[in-house]
Amino acid sequence: MAPVEKKSPKPMSRSPDEILFVFPFKTSAKSKSIAVRQQDVDRLDDDEFLNDTLIELGLKYVHTKIELSNKNRAAETYIFNSFFYERLISGASKESIISYDAVKSWTNKVDLFSMKYIIVPIHENMHWYLAVIVNPHLLLREESPSSMCSSPIVDSSPDTTPSQSEQATNGESGDSDAKSSRSSVSSLLDDSDALLDQLLLRGRARSSPPRRSTRNIPAVPIDVEEKTMILVMDSLGGQHSSVFKTLRAYLQQELLTRKNITKTLGVKEVLARYATKAPKQENFCDCGLYLLHYAEMFLTYPKRLSDSIVNKSDGTTCWELSKLPTKRQDYRNLVADLTAQYKIYQQEMAAVKS
Repeated sequence: MAPVEKKSPKPMSRSPDEILFVFPFKTSAKSKSIAVRQQDVDRLDDDEFLNDTLIELGLKYVHTKIELSNKNRAAETYIFNSFFYERLISGASKESIISYDAVKSWTNKVDLFSMKYIIVPIHENMHWYLAVIVNPHLLLREESPSSMCSSPIVDSSPDTTPSQSEQATNGESGDSDAKSSRSSVSSLLDDSDALLDQLLLRGRARSSPPRRSTRNIPAVPIDVEEKTMILVMDSLGGQHSSVFKTLRAYLQQELLTRKNITKTLGVKEVLARYATKAPKQENFCDCGLYLLHYAEMFLTYPKRLSDSIVNKSDGTTCWELSKLPTKRQDYRNLVADLTAQYKIYQQEMAAVKS
């Protein structure tokens, strides 16, 4: 994947602390506004990392775009603050891998289990990546026998065990010569049934075609609409197994606190997958831009990308790779547009008040 296109912005003579705009212009309980300053915009310069303010802005903007195209999907989506995950693990101990009390109040006015998608931006070790919780609402319903069988069962070892019919054929014979031969072999092998079976199997292998391994037998596809999942998208391809455990523990505690439901959430209840085919950055500074791109593409094509990540179907077109090279410049243009629009908005508000 080509790095994001570089194009230096025009020089600006503003104070670093100057507020250029707040977004959304009108704050609400659903979407609290965030102030964007000149020092934040400077992080859109070439070779700079995006800071938490730009991640917040980008995710709010993505949510606004989805709201314009699909109100229902936007209503079913909750986006956590960029500091949420850091606070969640800040007080982890041997007794608990999360510090639930540190973030308990964050969802006082939000029912996470009425949502279909929960976006969790994560910043660790100077790197941004994304986790998405899919179908948390399904945790409220009782698990049915059919759902217990929905996960694929893949045998990772070669199939070298003979069938029952083969064992019966290999172990029994009406021929007296065969019995005699078997008896002599048994005595030579100290009556070891295990070694005898191996000899018999080798004899059959020489006269029969090799048995096919079950290693590559396709797994039964998972219905992504009927499974609670945590999907991790990392532009460096990093592995974050602790994220799955942490977010499961959070959902488990949230269930108990908000719904008075005691349920142990393991790998069967909440599936965990990495987006191995998600586009990857080729430099050290674009991780934040890729996080924003992941969030936008996922909320644009949630079912297709979920299926691609979980069932390894082809979701290449859903990533819209052509948008990545200009992503940094696109956000520069967005900031410039919002700065101009906010000035007009302020003038209109002032006129109304007067």
